[in-house]
Amino acid sequence: MTKLSITLRAALAMIFMIGFYCLALIILLVLIYVPLAQWCYLGQLKINTALFCGIWFILIINSLIPRRHNSVPIGFKLDESKNKRLFDEINKIAEITEQKPPQEVFIVSDSNAYVYESGGFMGLGSRRGLVIGLPLLYILNVSEFRSVLAHEFGHYYNGDTKLSPLVHKTHTSMNKTLKDIKGSFLMIPIYLYRQLFLKISLAVSRHQEFMADLQSARVAGSQISIDALVKIHGKGCLFDSYWKEEIMPIISKGFKPPIFDGFKMYLNSHKAKSKITYLMQQQDSNRKSNYFDTHPPFNERIKSLQNNYINGKLPICDQIAISIIESELEVETELLKLNIGDDKMVENLKPIQWDETTEKVYLKIWEDLLSDEVSALSGIKPTDFPSIASNPQNFVRSLRKYYEDDVPLIDRAQNILGVATVFVLYKRGWHISIMPGEEISMVDSDKVIKPFTLFSQLKSGGISKNEWFEICRQSRIAEINLGHIAAGGIKRDMQFEK
Repeated sequence: MTKLSITLRAALAMIFMIGFYCLALIILLVLIYVPLAQWCYLGQLKINTALFCGIWFILIINSLIPRRHNSVPIGFKLDESKNKRLFDEINKIAEITEQKPPQEVFIVSDSNAYVYESGGFMGLGSRRGLVIGLPLLYILNVSEFRSVLAHEFGHYYNGDTKLSPLVHKTHTSMNKTLKDIKGSFLMIPIYLYRQLFLKISLAVSRHQEFMADLQSARVAGSQISIDALVKIHGKGCLFDSYWKEEIMPIISKGFKPPIFDGFKMYLNSHKAKSKITYLMQQQDSNRKSNYFDTHPPFNERIKSLQNNYINGKLPICDQIAISIIESELEVETELLKLNIGDDKMVENLKPIQWDETTEKVYLKIWEDLLSDEVSALSGIKPTDFPSIASNPQNFVRSLRKYYEDDVPLIDRAQNILGVATVFVLYKRGWHISIMPGEEISMVDSDKVIKPFTLFSQLKSGGISKNEWFEICRQSRIAEINLGHIAAGGIKRDMQFEK
């Protein structure tokens, strides 16, 4: 990227910003002119015209007033003295790309990384920052993480961070103006101008990403950069579902499991692998850029790196990237505080291993759930499941907590009766298998039952009525009253009321 091209892009950004304010000024002048023209040429001033022009004048002026933009990310600022290996890597990439290293580095919980410059104007007097998403450190090795750093430093190198605040402020002003004058014909010229602005500025943004990818390839190598992109697109977004589905239920009960170890297990689960396969299939190899894409399509970025194949300048290191964070536990704790918003609660969380979560967490969650549905389960036996699966309406209407219009009937029945199945088999000595990302299973020697998909299997014929009756007979649960199970709690015993 030449200094000339940076200058041209800067000039283009300034022209668009000035153009927008000129357009807004023209509209303001028209709003002043209309009532004045009425007074001067017609000798009268209509109140409704004056009010219309006055109100819209005030709204547009208000939308044009610059707002202070908080560029400090919502994350945990890393202490260089506690994370020397990470800062050594950052400084190494800064030296190779001939850039000043950032003055501040933040860790956030998003699967993303970016650089910024806060304060000053067009890079003058500004402060550099780097933001790293913790999930990236979980899914990338050190070499791939270096490619991400090199990509971000490519934005410094190409001058992108000097222009982005200006473009962002212009776009924000346009959006606020359009929001304030929504419904008025006055929004038409501003809307059309904004569309032109976005078409050009986002085309520049996509070009910036290609150039940053090229810088990444120069430092880490094209193949390493491709591998990093594939992992980020395939695995990066899974951290959010892992957090909501696996971490939060455990935290809600006052425990903190090993987050990194759990995410490794989650990524290796059948559920995660299916999601990754689906996500990668969605990356259409023939998809072209849309005018309003901020980034080029995944397939175009891969092709660009393949067509500009470069060997990297750094030796390969296949250690997991989180290994260079020496204060990993502190980082996880601080991010928990940010995401939960309750420092005291986080500090009081008790450590727990994943194989302990069944007894200490999930059985207690399910016990609370069943205690609310004793009356709904009263008189129901496991042998009634096939008839309930084929016609769940009556059972669902008897539930206290699961009668929600947007949840399919079979799912409502499956949730509560799945928990009841866990309890009744658990009390008969079956083992509960719960691991991150895996479907909950009940295991007894060579027999395996998946209680939370049991009803779909009964409904679809995956398990026949007779097969289920035989399972119930062999497990000695055929005549168990589930209402008594719900009332009795999780205490494991071999005595059941019929």
